[in-house]
Amino acid sequence: YNTYRAKRGLPYYSLSQAIKHKVKSAVSFMDDFENQLAEVARIQKCDGIICGHIHKASDKMIKNVHYLNSGDWVESLTALTEDFDGKWSIVKYEDWLSEFNSAKSEESEAQQSEKKQGIPLGTAGQEKEKPGDFTDLQKAS
Repeated sequence: YNTYRAKRGLPYYSLSQAIKHKVKSAVSFMDDFENQLAEVARIQKCDGIICGHIHKASDKMIKNVHYLNSGDWVESLTALTEDFDGKWSIVKYEDWLSEFNSAKSEESEAQQSEKKQGIPLGTAGQEKEKPGDFTDLQKAS
């Protein structure tokens, strides 16, 4: 079914995910679970808590506790990432794949441009050393 959708440019569809989101008792259970975990984190004097596999990714504050849930890779195709500044984000596979393919395309275009200009691949914008240029060594001494 999802192969058919993908061939027509439609996004991935998970029937089980759609059903889970419509069942009110499941939503209530998850809210209670999140609140109880946030309370445990608060009692333990933690700034946040990271969970996974509840099938719904989440990044929110619950009573001054940062609650993160990675969702799951099988149904929701989500994961958590942390950048070098400590900022957390939810990554959706579809978005990541689009960015990856875009970067790959840009890299390929740059390589083709370098090739047309006779520049060795990966050296565009780099200065060539002159024979007998020892200025770097002199600066180091």
